[in-house]
Amino acid sequence: MILKITNDLRTEFINENHVSSIFDMVDKNRAHLRQWLPLVDRMQTITFADNFVKGTMKRNNERNEYGFVIIENEIVIGRIGVYKIDYQNKIGEIGY
Repeated sequence: MILKITNDLRTEFINENHVSSIFDMVDKNRAHLRQWLPLVDRMQTITFADNFVKGTMKRNNERNEYGFVIIENEIVIGRIGVYKIDYQNKIGEIGY
């Protein structure tokens, strides 16, 4: 799923093509991100990032969450998702 926001900005479901971009984004921003994301200190290898992406894709397919990357000018600049989805009450939590 791709959601176009502007000509230069979109979100799309996380997939295998985003593994290295996600790893690089975390690696370059560890000091800033670690205060909010415990995952940062565990993501030390590209293999961890690959497993992270595969887990996200699995949960997307199961409709347990919806994880997206944010892409600007063809560069992955972030991640956003809907989590803890409660279909009965039509609610979920947004994380980025």
